Amino acid sequence: MTYISTSLQDYGIKPWANVKQVIVAGQSNAVNVMNSTPTPIAPTGAALAYVCQGGTSLKVHWQPGYQYHLRENLISAVATAPAGKIAVLWIQGESDQDALESASSYVANFASLKTDVEGSRAADVLWLITYISSVTKYGYQPSMRVGQQQIVGALPRVMAINTDGYAIQTTGIGDGLGVHYQNSACVQCWQDALTLMSSLTPTIEP
Repeated sequence: MTYISTSLQDYGIKPWANVKQVIVAGQSNAVNVMNSTPTPIAPTGAALAYVCQGGTSLKVHWQPGYQYHLRENLISAVATAPAGKIAVLWIQGESDQDALESASSYVANFASLKTDVEGSRAADVLWLITYISSVTKYGYQPSMRVGQQQIVGALPRVMAINTDGYAIQTTGIGDGLGVHYQNSACVQCWQDALTLMSSLTPTIEP
């Protein structure tokens, strides 16, 4: 597992060691996080919520007013979270890759979502992006992976979890371009996210 950060001090390490709410957002099998995790979450003691829907793209289904109301539900989850720091674990990008969206489009759509979701609590929200697979089953690097890397490099309070080595579904429904994670990978991602959050100790002052 690799934690990727362009500026660790930007996250204000001391406050981030005390996350009060974790919101899992993105694709439907991210719900496996809920099925494998006690609430409150050890070792952070945070509450847990999720906003997930299968087969959704950032460009279409997470836009304002779409029938699933995913964007609005995520906005509400952040706005009503307990006072303190909030971590959003973002597990998404496969549907955008299947639609062959560009990296620049993904970056722009995520930046817009991030602004809307954070609202007046921007300083409280840390995003943990789960990278999609580094290579498709056809041997090329997914543009969404490139876009996610650009997001981590350009936007504040965003960190990434390197998912290289996670189990990929290669046959059957949902295999698409070979970037769909198996359910076990989402659980692994969650364990990596917990490790990352618990590692944000007050070693660097904000």
